[in-house]
Amino acid sequence: MSCQLCKIFIGGGELNAIFAQQQLRHELGIPLSATVLLSVGEVNRNKNHQLCITALAQLHKTDLYYVICGSGTLLEKDKLLAKKLGVEKQVIFTGYRKDVAIFYQMADLFLFPSYREGLSLALMEAMVNKLPVLCSDIRGNCDLVDDGWGGYRLSEINNKEWQVAIENMLCQKSKWMQYGLYNYQKIINLYEKSIIQKKMYDIYHEALEGRNCNEASTVKTMDL
Repeated sequence: MSCQLCKIFIGGGELNAIFAQQQLRHELGIPLSATVLLSVGEVNRNKNHQLCITALAQLHKTDLYYVICGSGTLLEKDKLLAKKLGVEKQVIFTGYRKDVAIFYQMADLFLFPSYREGLSLALMEAMVNKLPVLCSDIRGNCDLVDDGWGGYRLSEINNKEWQVAIENMLCQKSKWMQYGLYNYQKIINLYEKSIIQKKMYDIYHEALEGRNCNEASTVKTMDL
């Protein structure tokens, strides 16, 4: 079974989550034993899904599926590419989904090959859901994913590099939980809401103190 589904859980809540993941796989036509790669985001040129579709086709592994959650201008073009490369049954386009949280829970590995990003919410969501990550080596992603610890950062233009990286990850399934836990801890320790709120408070507090000091100096100068 996949990395996510082979875990043994105790408690009704966890079991319900497993059943929900199994039902989602059934809905998408993905065998329970298959490995699921996931991307979340608008289907456009910048998100660069074609790179991963091409890499998947080069792997020739029928038990490997690539799920793309999102809609956009390149949706039909990407579907045609998957068909042309002979992987249309393995590349699943879900369109826009409001229940994206369960997709993170169902997946085994998160792919994020964008050309440009800021501090990506989709990538952070994947990390907090304890997924190992393969992402492009660009600004934003470099701040989030520590190469070799939470996954790997790769060239956004070299599909052969992605093919090799995916294949290597498939040979390292015993490390997926370690990568995922590292990603989870990094997000919780650096980007949890209360931590960000405190940082914002400190920034504004320091700025206001500086302004007050400047105003006081100006008043003193005028008195003189």
